[in-house]
Amino acid sequence: ASDVHAIDNTFRGRLDSLRDSTMQEMQHEFDEFVKAHNTKFTDDQVKSDKRFSLMGPMRRKYASVDSLWRSAVHLALEQRSMDHLFEEISARVTDLLQEQGASVNVQNVERVFEEKWSQVMAEALQKQRPHLQRIVDEVIGHFNAALTNLKSQFRKAHIFHGVKALTIHEVGTDVEVCSSFVSSKKGVGDALVPSMIPGLAPSAKTQVDNLWIKLVDSMRLEVDQQGHMSDTAALKILNRMNSEMESGDQLRQLMHRLGSSFVHRIFIEIAKATMHYRFQIEQRNYQSRISEILGKKQQKLWEIQARVDSGKREVHCAKVWAKTFVDTLDAHFKSAVGRMAQEIVSHMANILTNPANACEMAIERSFTKRNWRHVVMYAIDPTQYLFMEFHKEWELFKHGLVDQYCLELKNNFGSCLRLAESRLRDLLSAEMSESVPDMTMNRLSQRLREACAELADESIASVLCSCLPSFPAEADYALENLQQFVQFAGVELQRYRANMRQTEISVERRMEVEIARQKANCWKCICGCTARCPGCGTKCNLESENHWPERPHECRRHLYPAFNGWQKQEGRKPFLLHCRAKAQWQIARTRPPIEPG
Repeated sequence: ASDVHAIDNTFRGRLDSLRDSTMQEMQHEFDEFVKAHNTKFTDDQVKSDKRFSLMGPMRRKYASVDSLWRSAVHLALEQRSMDHLFEEISARVTDLLQEQGASVNVQNVERVFEEKWSQVMAEALQKQRPHLQRIVDEVIGHFNAALTNLKSQFRKAHIFHGVKALTIHEVGTDVEVCSSFVSSKKGVGDALVPSMIPGLAPSAKTQVDNLWIKLVDSMRLEVDQQGHMSDTAALKILNRMNSEMESGDQLRQLMHRLGSSFVHRIFIEIAKATMHYRFQIEQRNYQSRISEILGKKQQKLWEIQARVDSGKREVHCAKVWAKTFVDTLDAHFKSAVGRMAQEIVSHMANILTNPANACEMAIERSFTKRNWRHVVMYAIDPTQYLFMEFHKEWELFKHGLVDQYCLELKNNFGSCLRLAESRLRDLLSAEMSESVPDMTMNRLSQRLREACAELADESIASVLCSCLPSFPAEADYALENLQQFVQFAGVELQRYRANMRQTEISVERRMEVEIARQKANCWKCICGCTARCPGCGTKCNLESENHWPERPHECRRHLYPAFNGWQKQEGRKPFLLHCRAKAQWQIARTRPPIEPG
């Protein structure tokens, strides 16, 4: 609208400049003409009047051009309003599709469209509605200018010498104007000619009817299809009236009988008929314009409905594509969590290869290193002590690895979503410039793989290339509106990115669950049989708990029975013979009374 107003202001400025320059040029030429024939033009008042009369036609022509320009500007503003309305509704439809997807209610969109369109329609009706009073003022000005012109040509049009200038009061009200004789072919003579005139021929009224038909035909020819006319058109109508009345004997006789009042009456009626005819044209144009606007409304409504239907399809395709991509990406990172847990298990397997090796490590860290606190814990429960050492070793290695993997997984997940969204926008720009036909979801993924393969970060590039979705032939939908698809897919990816906090939490929880599962499995392998030697209390080194009685318990390193609470019965001293020594069975021994033997 601002562009239209700027053009309007520029044109009106140039039109004003043209009017002023033309007026100055006309006055200059008039002054030069009077100066060249100063012997013929001696009356200063006449010269002043003639000079001033030049302004009347110029002003009326200026008003006519200005009115025509105003109508064009109103049409342009109306079109811009409709275009703006359609853009606003389209943006609203896009927002609704992004928010609600395929569940968009078309009736709500139509209701918003009707509300907005009613505002544009009311504005258009107000600006385009024809105004009879304006037409009356214009026609009065045109006919009075033509009458003045004819009065200056007394010998040529002497019948108008006694006719007075037309006034608004003589024209009457709007109802009187709209009840003119513009469509009448008979009865005009009866209305204009008094019935009681002595010596009047019976056919005089018929001659008036014929004159009226010719004047109306002339008037219809002079008024254009838009309902516009000029001083020249009014002058031609009056010249036709003058020639017809001069050539008709009965009309001349009637004019001599009735005088200038008869001509004045016809002058008023033809002016009213012109007003009525112009008003009818503007009303027809107005109704045509309304029908055109309503047609545009229906067309725009169909376009909106088609946009909603097309948008629903593109929203569905975009959601399917984005969901498949994110699910594949999520599965990739799930497997990455499993790989991280397996890496910890591999590390633990290098340290604690089997239950026998684990028991050796437990004895090394307690008895060999003479860590008496650990010795006590081992003596109380070797299995519990072994689990404590296993847990310590697991957590020590896990913390550094989990922090590294967590940060990498969370960063990579967000980076993949952000890069996919960015490459989608780049692809849209490239497709709009290259206009590649028959784009489908698989072809889109392939184009994205080619773009992602050029990334500097090879790890992210490989993840993206492997996770971009591929669909079977029956699900490889054609993308009819790539711009809408990219827009909706970008919104979906942004939503997944907005839920990154939940994704981070799920990654951490997934890691914790997977690590706990792998830790439990690893401990089952390392723990082995929990049975203890009845003598020294050392843990069995075999892997299975159910090996007895097919296979007896085994202990590679036995301890002194004293560490399992055995004492010599005499003197209650610690029993320090090896539990495999034969002499131990020859010495009376016992355990403390507070502990079971």
